[in-house]
Amino acid sequence: MRIKLPETSAVYCTVGEERVWVQTLNTREMAEAQNYAQMESARYVAKMRAETAETIAAELAGVDDAMIGTILSAPYARQWETGCIDAYPYPVEPELVDLSEPGNVEKNLAIMTAYDQECAGIEGKRRALKQTRTEGVLAQWKSLPKEQQVQELVQASLAAKMTSMFELFFTEALLYHACRTADNHATHVFDDPAEVGTIPDDIRDLLLDGYSKADGVTSEAIPI
Repeated sequence: MRIKLPETSAVYCTVGEERVWVQTLNTREMAEAQNYAQMESARYVAKMRAETAETIAAELAGVDDAMIGTILSAPYARQWETGCIDAYPYPVEPELVDLSEPGNVEKNLAIMTAYDQECAGIEGKRRALKQTRTEGVLAQWKSLPKEQQVQELVQASLAAKMTSMFELFFTEALLYHACRTADNHATHVFDDPAEVGTIPDDIRDLLLDGYSKADGVTSEAIPI
């Protein structure tokens, strides 16, 4: 069975002396990868909550305000990032002048230098806004009773762990579906997503890089 996919859909990656066919996921495979990541990350955090909540609370008891603010802010990280970008968007990239005219190389350099400086200023404003929001969350947390402070900190820590574990498990599932043998593109390289978690980081990163650049074949060459 074949499925229509975008024109850029697969690439060969060389891992040591072996070639690996890396193909983009179809809709079904992507849904399976997301479901796998959700279930495994929830299972991991549930186990962590049951077995180590007291340990986490003890470890967090000695951290400073900066670290506490980071932990408490983690659940809002993506929302805040989007809000900061909306509040302080980058300016439109300037048009450069014709290089064929004398002196225009210097003019273009001056234009881009000014643009880079403006962008750097915007980055500073974004950081300041995130810092203000972090300080607000921290101040609200400090107003809570001690017992509730610990509970809130543990919950925020577990939420941050949930996010990081989802990303890890999703990567495992994505590469499980994407990586096929060079001589038979219907055969998976890995037995299951968990096996992907055992490969060295440099090989995983190489395969992910290949996935992001996948091209070179027609959609008809991609097996389900």
